[in-house]
Amino acid sequence: MALERYLEIAERTGGPILELHAAPGWAAIPLARAGYRVVGVDMSGGPLHDFQEELDREDRDVGHRIHVFQDIATLKLADPDFPLAIAAYDDGPSRSEALGQVAAAAARHLAPGGVLALDVPDVANLLRFELEPVLKSAGLELTSMGGGSLVTATKR
Repeated sequence: MALERYLEIAERTGGPILELHAAPGWAAIPLARAGYRVVGVDMSGGPLHDFQEELDREDRDVGHRIHVFQDIATLKLADPDFPLAIAAYDDGPSRSEALGQVAAAAARHLAPGGVLALDVPDVANLLRFELEPVLKSAGLELTSMGGGSLVTATKR
């Protein structure tokens, strides 16, 4: 499961953590429960509204560790030095565009040497045709293909 791997990587890198495509909070909330500060970003208000409703049901301390923003494509946070960015990659019809947005947003906000952890369906196919060139063009270097569907890249 990607969540367990995200927690393992977070233990190595520390926080804060940037989660791209964060709605509905399936990773951000458990990471905040574990004590990490998480900034969640997504593209549309509907899923983020659902995320906020989930967050409202959480303990107050968890809620204070999560900040949610909209519009991954234009994201420019004041503190761009995250040691870890995570994303569950959506394998939808605009997957190349979504992957490019995730890689670009991660590259803009990761500290040098920071890690992007992607949960990617059909890793072998994406790696061959899209993943490595998209990561490279964003300034990220593919570093590992872990068990299951988890891929990591490091900011150069």
